[in-house]
Amino acid sequence: MAGNVEKVETVVIGGGHAGLTMSYSLSQVGREHVILERGRVGERWRSERWDSFHFQFPNWTIELPGYKYQCADPDAFAPGHEVVGFLDGYAGFINAPVRCGVTVMSLEQGSREGRYLIRTQNGSIEAGTCSDRHGSISRAGTSGDRCRGSRRRLPGPFKQVPRS
Repeated sequence: MAGNVEKVETVVIGGGHAGLTMSYSLSQVGREHVILERGRVGERWRSERWDSFHFQFPNWTIELPGYKYQCADPDAFAPGHEVVGFLDGYAGFINAPVRCGVTVMSLEQGSREGRYLIRTQNGSIEAGTCSDRHGSISRAGTSGDRCRGSRRRLPGPFKQVPRS
């Protein structure tokens, strides 16, 4: 890998609930990592939902590791702007190392040692582990294939870990 490449142990792609949860888990075991988010934390909730959109399950179900949604009515459904606030609050609570405004342009096998090269509009990052938590691959700024379909195009051995 040529040029000035930043080295990080783990890169998490996507700063929504899944990326933040991954960050929490990595922090719990002392793993160095960074979250790359193309927009802001919870961007899909901010800009890709109707203003009237509400969370699809009752408030009492809204919880991330170590952090519960606080509300007056646990049986109501949180409006989108409150979900955004919850995600922002969680990112601060866990001190998530989020880099906002960073678009991942490509992910490729970067070396014989099995490390990955993540190219962004701001430069390249080499990582031993990469976790795609963003839900879809964007091409030329548009939403594309779901991760399931895009995984075939990603390099190296990807291990699917079942949700618990």
